[in-house]
Amino acid sequence: MIMLFQLLLIPMSVSGENAAEPGIVRELCELRNTNSETYLRTDGLYECVVFSEDKYFLAPDGFYSEIDNSIIKTSFLSNGQSYTYRNAANSYRVCFSDSVTPAVLISNENKSVKFAPVNSNRVRAIAGSSAKTTTEISGYSLKGDNFITYPGLFSGVDFIYSANNDCVKEFIVLNDNEVLRSYSFAVTSEGCSISNNNGEIEFIDSVGNCVFELGKLFAVDSAGAYTEELEYSVVEYSATQAIITISISEEYLNDSERVFPVLIDPSIMITGKSRTKDTYISKKYPNTNYYMNNYLRTGCDDAYGTRRVFINFDIPTSVSKNISSANIRIKKHSGLTSLVYAYRVLGSWTSSTVTWNNAPSYSSTNVSRPATNKGNNWYWLDVTRTVSDWQKGKAANYGFMLKEAIEKDTSRWTTFYSSEADSPNKPELRIVYVPYDSVLMAYSESGVDRNEYFQNVSPYISQNRKGNVLRSNYTSCSKATAISYLQSTLVFFTHTHGTQNGIYLGNDVSLTSSDLNGKDLSNLRFALLLTCNGGTGGYSATRVTNGTPVNIVEQLVICGAESVIAFQGKTYVSDCNKFADRFAQATMQGGSNVSYAARYMDCTDMLLDMSQLAVIGGNGTLTLNW
Repeated sequence: MIMLFQLLLIPMSVSGENAAEPGIVRELCELRNTNSETYLRTDGLYECVVFSEDKYFLAPDGFYSEIDNSIIKTSFLSNGQSYTYRNAANSYRVCFSDSVTPAVLISNENKSVKFAPVNSNRVRAIAGSSAKTTTEISGYSLKGDNFITYPGLFSGVDFIYSANNDCVKEFIVLNDNEVLRSYSFAVTSEGCSISNNNGEIEFIDSVGNCVFELGKLFAVDSAGAYTEELEYSVVEYSATQAIITISISEEYLNDSERVFPVLIDPSIMITGKSRTKDTYISKKYPNTNYYMNNYLRTGCDDAYGTRRVFINFDIPTSVSKNISSANIRIKKHSGLTSLVYAYRVLGSWTSSTVTWNNAPSYSSTNVSRPATNKGNNWYWLDVTRTVSDWQKGKAANYGFMLKEAIEKDTSRWTTFYSSEADSPNKPELRIVYVPYDSVLMAYSESGVDRNEYFQNVSPYISQNRKGNVLRSNYTSCSKATAISYLQSTLVFFTHTHGTQNGIYLGNDVSLTSSDLNGKDLSNLRFALLLTCNGGTGGYSATRVTNGTPVNIVEQLVICGAESVIAFQGKTYVSDCNKFADRFAQATMQGGSNVSYAARYMDCTDMLLDMSQLAVIGGNGTLTLNW
């Protein structure tokens, strides 16, 4: 079956070596995913922004809509309980009461669970940031548009809830040491039964799937001292009703070094939505997990000892193998940011369980240069090679570990914002890629019809290959853009003026062999350079002058291109148009290898015998109908 793919025609108007960064044309909403958004750039490349947590949800209308965790007013009655507040927009719904009997109702896919504190005080709920309570404890934010507070729900204790992308956080804030050590909740579920699996509380549907679960308990005081000496206890009345009690260690609260307020976190996870993939680990607290903390920490300090960040991004399947660039973008909160590098993680891990003691190994050498401040405390780490390897199947994607080059100096540390921070401070991975496997470029000048070959070559590529075609009819093109095409595509055709050592880009600028020194072009299977003198001097895989290959053919092959054809000596535009047409037909439709198609082409109607002018570098037996 012949499949037709979209042809993209991108006008190029940027000139010179120091051209401005390409702009954004529009978002490609059809490529939006739960954790990513993709944009068309002015240079024809796609830029995919991937987040370490979900940003969108699939709405009932079948389109991805942005998650809005803000707490808004509602009027809702369920099983005799009235609810006054809810989260604004997400695939799950959480409702909060503001009545004599406080309650929280979480619903997802026609299943629900309700929590109501037992023997609590009668207090009014306060939505948003107006509650006069603690705003943050040890990196855990307690205020924002997605928060609702029940101040003094028990004597000396505030209950604070936040609606998050994949869970509902419940923070029990103990303001002093004269408070209860345990708190009970009447729990009722619909569409799922309550299961106590060795202290792990799950809500299971009729086919055995976990719909909700209570997260691992921990507590932290205002000085950052953690403990996991807490427990759940369950008294079941039926499969769908129970009293669940949370208890905290008396010894922990009575410690003379305890600094109040103390926070207890029993979050309710919506199973299947837990996609947040960033956290940090601490050598000082080797068994502590810092999932859902507002910050990511590197370096070393007195409070945590050595700190390292684990972060991962689920790259959408729409991102091609032809990666032009990939950068982690992460915002600094505080610290020095001396020398932070990215390393490739070599094994699986999850944000909610990884600790210093169980963290997987990582690459022995860094896979990025030091994080660079690009402005407003946004730091970038170039991880292009690693992301490209992931997309090409050369390595598995287990994410990155970020750490300082020196981890023994307690003055060298950096704190970044995590995905739990408020927007727009969340980390992201920006991937620029070529969404097509073939690039056709033609230099446009008055009275010269080089773009004729577009009409002849494009159909062969579209009908016989498995990818989109970029057609760039340019008057000038930056070297950076030309190199990005070469580094990202599989098949590259260019029709332009030629020099012995380069490709003419307009405005007296040429892409020369020296511009490609050290570039990795292993992605490039084939290049056809319809230029004058592009292959002057013949071809030799090893011939160089002053450390530089004699011509552009030799340089492309040395950089990793599998096969390249150019021409030595003068050529004519009309001949090049005919050669490209017949070459594409012979290789992509007829199945001939590139050497045979070039050497045995019928050139009787051409001004010059192009088959004799052709210089073939690399693998001449390559075919282009794969």
